[in-house]
Amino acid sequence: MESNVKKSIVFAFILLLISLLASFTHEYFLREHRVHKNPTVPLQPLTRANLFSQTGITELGLTTLIDQFDLQSSDELIDLLKEYQIYYHTPVETSCEYIAGISCEDFVVPNQRTKLLPIVEDGDILITFSAHTGIWRNGHAALVIDAKEKQTIESTALGTDSSIQNLSKWTRYPNYAVFRLRADLRSDPLIQDIIQYATDNLLDIPYNFMVGIFPSKANSITDVIGTQCSHLVWQAYAKYGIDLDADGGLICTPKDLFFSPYLELVQIYGIM
Repeated sequence: MESNVKKSIVFAFILLLISLLASFTHEYFLREHRVHKNPTVPLQPLTRANLFSQTGITELGLTTLIDQFDLQSSDELIDLLKEYQIYYHTPVETSCEYIAGISCEDFVVPNQRTKLLPIVEDGDILITFSAHTGIWRNGHAALVIDAKEKQTIESTALGTDSSIQNLSKWTRYPNYAVFRLRADLRSDPLIQDIIQYATDNLLDIPYNFMVGIFPSKANSITDVIGTQCSHLVWQAYAKYGIDLDADGGLICTPKDLFFSPYLELVQIYGIM
């Protein structure tokens, strides 16, 4: 009986510490961390040479943009790129919202959000560093499963199952990057296989922030019992022999995906 009382006291004390930490980190990140960083290069007349520094769009992203939009003239393309340029250079206000326990996400305030969606194709990977747990800015990642229908698959928070999300949610984030499998590794059949595997095996999976340790990475591919945002992306590609974890550690994080040598940048926003 006495042992149970002690355990209850210890548990209550831990919950109190977590609550205090959550309150502190919420205010700390609002005060000290700029989650949206404006370009160091000032706004300039847009040219092909300064496309990336002025819009965050790479040549790969430009090709995708041209392919996806029914643009009738070069003037229409320039007008669209100017919209992205202004968006890229405009400061935004953010608010921090709890999503689960001490996990929070930073969002652009509603009246400053854009209608410009991230530039993506099927199989692309979205990464933001707007999510933080305690004092760790862990970030968030998603896999694009249908660019035309604006669908991603994501594992979002403790206590939830992985699900299909709409690409438009990414306009709420004050920073993000879009990556694509390198051209020398990429083929349409491979990307469709990856997407099919993800939709068949990685939907409705409980969130498990320890996946990679419990269970191990190897076991998590053959026995899918839990996942988290970047592990979901990693697993979809690892099933086909492509290890996107940059440091090869036990747990794959958004940062590991961000620095993967097997990915190339399509677009970046709010990250310098």
